[in-house]
Amino acid sequence: MQSFLKKIILILIIIVISVFPLAAQISGLKGISLKPHKYEMIIEIRDIGTFYLKPMNISLGEIEIIKYEDGNDIVLRKRSGKIRIKNLMIYIDNNYYKTVQKWTSVFRSLNSWFEGVKKVSSVNRKEFMLSLREKKTGNIIFKLEGKRSWPSKLVLRCSSSSLPQIILSLVVEELWISNR
Repeated sequence: MQSFLKKIILILIIIVISVFPLAAQISGLKGISLKPHKYEMIIEIRDIGTFYLKPMNISLGEIEIIKYEDGNDIVLRKRSGKIRIKNLMIYIDNNYYKTVQKWTSVFRSLNSWFEGVKKVSSVNRKEFMLSLREKKTGNIIFKLEGKRSWPSKLVLRCSSSSLPQIILSLVVEELWISNR
């Protein structure tokens, strides 16, 4: 029984030793300096507005693979087929819209576009430019341009501690990396 208790105490000591540095970092006891973000993502949607975004993954497209046989050759060959562009999921960064008035303005502009698409039989397509910029200088590092895009989904992720997270799914018919 004593050896079992010794093992438990040893395991607890190891856990405390391994968790304490992490707890000290989280609580700020070690004086961690969190570096501010160097970059910001911005989307500018024509006639709608400019919005700051959270970091995200962007699918630039997917090429369908077509398999075929050539005559009597038993080797299966492949060639490229249609290019498909997935919807672009954008997450509005609430850190830039901390007041209720700013957040409401952002939501109203995106929601009016979304509601317009829902009500009208013809889709209200817009052009957009999504860019990754240096925060200090504003230099553009990376820029995507999209044509004929429209919202297919507008989601509010609600929390009791902050303003709702705005998530917009954009259908993109043309997308390309543009020159800076």
